[in-house]
Amino acid sequence: MLMTHKTRPGSLYPELKEAMRAQILRLSLHFLAGIVLAMFLLPEGAAIVLAAAAAAAGVKAFYDYLNRGVNAPACLCVMLGAMAVLLVTA
Repeated sequence: MLMTHKTRPGSLYPELKEAMRAQILRLSLHFLAGIVLAMFLLPEGAAIVLAAAAAAAGVKAFYDYLNRGVNAPACLCVMLGAMAVLLVTA
């Protein structure tokens, strides 16, 4: 009886690792965009910051929908970046 060990496919793991790294980088950049948007609009008030972040997330969702489908985590990261600034300054 011949026994073989199960191994992970060699080419799949690095590709998955690169895809996850790229996704985390994209989400981090969306989070930073939310922070920059909130810092720019912070003197106007919290309601303006939240409205602008919601509008930016809505436009991003609509643009993604027209291209390939909604990227909900990216839209959420924009909102979380704006809310992080509001929480820090509150």
